[in-house]
Amino acid sequence: MKNLKRLKGFIVMVLFALAFMQAQKVYPDWAKLVPVSDAELVVQYDLKWSCDEDARQNKSKDVMYLYAGRNAAVSYIEREMLDDVRLMANFNQDGKRGSNIGNFLRSTIGQTFTNYPKGKTTVIKNLDAAGVFLYEEEEPATDWKLSNDTLTVAGYLCKKANGTLYGRDYTVWYTQDIPSQFGPWKLKGLPGLILKATSDDGDFDFTAVGIERRNEPIYFWERDYNKKSRKQILKQERQLLMNPAEYLEDYGISFKVITFDDTTPKIGFINPIELD
Repeated sequence: MKNLKRLKGFIVMVLFALAFMQAQKVYPDWAKLVPVSDAELVVQYDLKWSCDEDARQNKSKDVMYLYAGRNAAVSYIEREMLDDVRLMANFNQDGKRGSNIGNFLRSTIGQTFTNYPKGKTTVIKNLDAAGVFLYEEEEPATDWKLSNDTLTVAGYLCKKANGTLYGRDYTVWYTQDIPSQFGPWKLKGLPGLILKATSDDGDFDFTAVGIERRNEPIYFWERDYNKKSRKQILKQERQLLMNPAEYLEDYGISFKVITFDDTTPKIGFINPIELD
C-alpha cells in the first residue's frame, strides 16, 4: 500500500513537471521577449468558470499559470495564449489575422502583469480580428477581511480572506508557508500566496493543483499593441461577443452561423469577470 501511494505521488509529480515545461513553450521562437523580472515559483491553477448562462450548469474549464517573483508576477490562461500565438502566426504569414470565433465565443481574462511597470497592472487581450490590445491601470487594491478559518489546498495549510474586486465578492485561501503577495489574475495583497479563489456567486473558481519553485525570467512579449484604456478595451470585447458577425465584417472577415434546426443560436456577452 505504501509503495502504491509513493508511485501515485511520483506520477503526479511527473505530470506537474510536464505541465510546467509545456507552459514555458507557449511563446513562439520568433516572439521578441523582454525579461521584466525573475520568477521564483510557478503555480498551475484549474479554472472553472461560467462564461455565459449555459455554463452556469456546465462550467467551462481552463488551465491558468502564475509566474511569481519577489516584486512582479504574470498570469495567463493557457488556451488564450495558444490562440493568441496562432492568430499572430497567421498575421506574420500572410498579413491576415483570421478569426478565432470558430473555436469559442466567450469573454477573455487576458494576460495579466502585476507591478509591471512598477505600481501598475498591465493587461493584454487578443480581440480577434481587431488585433491585440493592451491597457495599464493603477494596481487595484482589495480591502481584505482576514479570518482564522483554515483549508488545505495543494498540500498547503491555508487561511481564509474575503474581499471585493471589480464588482465581484471573493473568498480566497492563502498560505503563509509561501510568503508571496500574488495570486491568480488580479487577486493579490495577502501575507501569503493565494492558492484558491472563488467568487461568492460561484461563477469563477481558481484552485492551485501544482506549485514548482523556479528561477527564470518573467517575459513581456514586445509587439505592436492597440493601447487604450481599460474601459475602452472592455467595451470593444463586449462588441465582439454581442455581435460577432458585424464585428468581424468591420475587419473584412466573413462570418456565418449555421444551425441544424434553422434557429438563431444564443450568443452574447453574458458574464465577464469584471462587472464594473
